[in-house]
Formats: sequence, structure tokens, C-alpha cells
Amino acid sequence: RSFPGMSAYCASKAALQAFHESARVELAGTGVNLVYVNPGVMGTHFYDNCDTGSRLGSFRYPGSAGDPPPDPVASAVLDAVAKGQSAVVIEGLMAKVGRWLSFFAPGLLERLMVSRNAALLRNLPRQDTTDNAGAQR
Repeated sequence: RSFPGMSAYCASKAALQAFHESARVELAGTGVNLVYVNPGVMGTHFYDNCDTGSRLGSFRYPGSAGDPPPDPVASAVLDAVAKGQSAVVIEGLMAKVGRWLSFFAPGLLERLMVSRNAALLRNLPRQDTTDNAGAQR
């Protein structure tokens, strides 16, 4: 699912999934196996180091105890490659809730995301929009 201020990142993940689906069919029977890996939100510092380059500044994911650590994810990817599986999707609690809402209540999920975005914007320091002479920019 998407996150406020991370549109390009989310779009690239969606594009990668579509590319995988197409390329896997094109390569069927050639002996080449593609594995799509979507680890979801992991218990790492990824979001601590995210500069969204947007009005939100650095995005701070709230985290949850349900986010899996990276080591089991690496093991799951190696197992999937060894078994010739087509995809590895690993989700923490928040991702499962988001996926469930996306399927069963997409309007509610969108309203929650819009509300979260608005809350992030309210908590940002206000930027000065005047120049040194006091004129509005």
C-alpha cells in the first residue's frame, strides 16, 4: 500500500511486481526462474533514513511489534529460490491489516491514509513564506 510522501517508492514497487508477472510468463520453459520478493515493512531502520523529498520531510513510520526482523526474511527468500517459487511476500501485522482493509474496505483505508497525511502535515513546523523585506513569496 502507499505511504504519504513516498509516491515514487510505492509506484516503483508496483511496477516491479507487474514486470515480474510479465517476465515470468515470457521466460516460462527457458530454465530461468524469477522470484518476486516483497518483504513489506521490516523491523529495520529503513524509514529512519528515508528522505521523501516532499512537504512531509523525512517520513517516520510508527512501527509496530508485528514487523518481522530481516533475518527470517532472508531465509524465506533463499527457500523460495531453492524451491522455484514465484513470489515471497512477508507481512507484519500492520501490512496484514492494510491488505485486509484494501480488499474489504478500500474507502475506509483511503480515509485513514488521508487522515494520517493530514496529521503529519499538522505536526510539521511552519515554513516562513515571506522574504527579508516582509513580502509574501
